[in-house]
Amino acid sequence: MVRCMSPRRRSKKNEKLPPYVYLKKGRYVIVSYDPDTRKQKERRLCAGNASLSEVWSAYESLHQHFNTFKWLSDLYQKSQEFSDKANSTRKAYRSHARTICRTQLKDGRRLGELPLQAWTQPVVKRYIDKRHKNGASVSGNREKAYISLVFSWAIERGKGNLTSNPAKGVRRNKERSRTRYVTDQEYGDMLELARRYAYVPPIMELAYLLRARLAEVLDITRHDLLDEGIYLHRRKGSRDAITSWSTRLRAAVVAAKTTITNPFDPHILQSKDGARLRESTAQTAWGRIMREQWPGERFTIHDLKAKGITDTTGDKQKAGGHIDPKMTAIYDRKPLDVDPTR
Repeated sequence: MVRCMSPRRRSKKNEKLPPYVYLKKGRYVIVSYDPDTRKQKERRLCAGNASLSEVWSAYESLHQHFNTFKWLSDLYQKSQEFSDKANSTRKAYRSHARTICRTQLKDGRRLGELPLQAWTQPVVKRYIDKRHKNGASVSGNREKAYISLVFSWAIERGKGNLTSNPAKGVRRNKERSRTRYVTDQEYGDMLELARRYAYVPPIMELAYLLRARLAEVLDITRHDLLDEGIYLHRRKGSRDAITSWSTRLRAAVVAAKTTITNPFDPHILQSKDGARLRESTAQTAWGRIMREQWPGERFTIHDLKAKGITDTTGDKQKAGGHIDPKMTAIYDRKPLDVDPTR
């Protein structure tokens, strides 16, 4: 954060100007101190021939964006910590930030314009309650986590003169676990419809057979094709796994390799530009099929991971790479077969 220095007595020629504002080299500048570099920094405020009222107007316009959540969020998104995140994570964080900052308050302001000192636990709770009321409970929880992340990041680095995180201790909205189970008939029907896109059928097969997320499927490279099977690098804290070869799994890999346009890129699923196929490309194609051709209840690519775990006859927790058996229970979606009461 770039912050103002400790105030000191000003000369008579500057005493009517806003704090830390000076006339230098024919322009008005605001002088601040950057604790990271330990240097002063000048920022142009307005032209040197501006009237005093115009100088104050420029100062107030500039400062209405400082020390707000939008300002802090933008600062975080320029940080190295943000840059180190996966591309999909950065994309999700930007989306969360836009939704939060655009939320309308009762006084007409946007939530992103609310001063940092006005952020309290009740403010955060009202926000996620509103998201729940609008049918976006899960999104509200993700956005609440982003708010907490930004404030924690700022506190650790002395940004915004913050001493507490308003999102800490705020209870999340209750989330309902997804229960959609894709039947064998539905899977086969979708596989046929998906053939209009060369990359969708192998994605389906690999997601199902490896019990994998879309991103994990798209991450597979030729280096992961081992003699004993496919090495899957799992995300979200799950354990990596090697899935043994089967005739069906080998066929899925062969189908995936038909998308390769750049032999120098190791990914087995590639876009037309020869790079790793993007999640957005696969999701767009999937959504188009669902909207235009699918006649029944819709399902997602991620539901195929759940189908794979559900259909596993052996150790489902091991197959899914889950450390916590509670996660396996969420993905095991087929109703139990039980005998009637005697």
